Amino acid sequence: MSMSTEYLTIDQAAETVGMSRDTIRRHIAAKKIRAVRLGRLIRIRRTDLDAALTEVR
Repeated sequence: MSMSTEYLTIDQAAETVGMSRDTIRRHIAAKKIRAVRLGRLIRIRRTDLDAALTEVR
């Protein structure tokens, strides 16, 4: 059984959770959402996004 990790862009994450791009960026800067920087690109693992939302609720 292989596990694949799904990475989201900031736009995709914002659309998924119903927040603005700026709000997602603020949460990343405040370390509330873990993100990976790949050069100029920022990606968020879906599991990290789900975990951050669970903590907020």
